[in-house]
Amino acid sequence: MTYSAEGFGKLSRNYHDAYRSNLIRSKYVEQPRPVLVNNWEATYFDFDADKLYHIAEEAKNIGLDMFVLDDGWFGKRDNALLLSADLVQ
Repeated sequence: MTYSAEGFGKLSRNYHDAYRSNLIRSKYVEQPRPVLVNNWEATYFDFDADKLYHIAEEAKNIGLDMFVLDDGWFGKRDNALLLSADLVQ
């Protein structure tokens, strides 16, 4: 719980400070989080190893920290109607 006589901005900062100090256990609480690139918007269902490698290399070249393979890691999927849970047996 927090209080501020200085408006919502100060109230919000109080809340976030309390959250960071007491609830977050990440090592990134007080430092910048890694910057990542996610393949989904660039490729949707149309990707192969070469295309993914190119995206990851370009991300590395501009200083991004992580590449996320958003779709396809669990098998062949070529439409949004097939859910990833449907592929698990």
